[in-house]
Amino acid sequence: MKDIIQQYLATWNATGDERSALISEHWSPEVTYTDPMAEVSGHEGIAAVVDGVQAQFPGFVFTQVGEIDAHHRQVRFRWGLGPEGAEPLMIGFDVLVLDGSGRIQDVRGFLDKVPAMTAPRAYVIGYLEDVEVGPEIAEYIERIEATMALYGGRFPVHGGRLVGQEGTWDGDIVMLEFPDLASAQEWYKSPDYQAILPLRTAHSTSMVALVEGVPDGHRAVDKISQLFPQQDAPAG
Repeated sequence: MKDIIQQYLATWNATGDERSALISEHWSPEVTYTDPMAEVSGHEGIAAVVDGVQAQFPGFVFTQVGEIDAHHRQVRFRWGLGPEGAEPLMIGFDVLVLDGSGRIQDVRGFLDKVPAMTAPRAYVIGYLEDVEVGPEIAEYIERIEATMALYGGRFPVHGGRLVGQEGTWDGDIVMLEFPDLASAQEWYKSPDYQAILPLRTAHSTSMVALVEGVPDGHRAVDKISQLFPQQDAPAG
């Protein structure tokens, strides 16, 4: 089990052909990966998630923290992420399940320590009407998640039950969450997403907007200072 943990962490630290070789040798083609920020499958999905983490934390490396705990074909362990040789800035633990050949088949990741985000999270909001359900829309749905992984995107809302309270709501709401506005913009303009965009626009009427969220600790009255710079926000 120690060897597979070493190869797992090496995958997160590697790039290019070295990473491709590690994924091919040590990860099942049917692998699934789920953590608070991503849910992907297959070798391409794993590579995209690793790319996204490396882009978000350039120069950082993954290391093992503490001992591993294993039984049968599953193992759990803690990892750290930070500058090489320094105290990890981020700590989490992962649970790996291996297939019959000893390759990584399923990964469940959890975050224990996360550095404070300097930029507020951002959201892509889509409102869709008159959707022509067919092969093109199905292909769009099948392919979109892989385009998001590189930029840390996830679905907090994906066409769930819509209960209108004011006005007329005849369509579906889709919401994507990204680490920051720049990541959301890069995703939308990326060649991978632009390649599938016509699958949606040609078969639905839709409006899409990118909006920046608020930092932790935001209060509604904080908006007053933005709207009325000369007026102090109420206390409490």
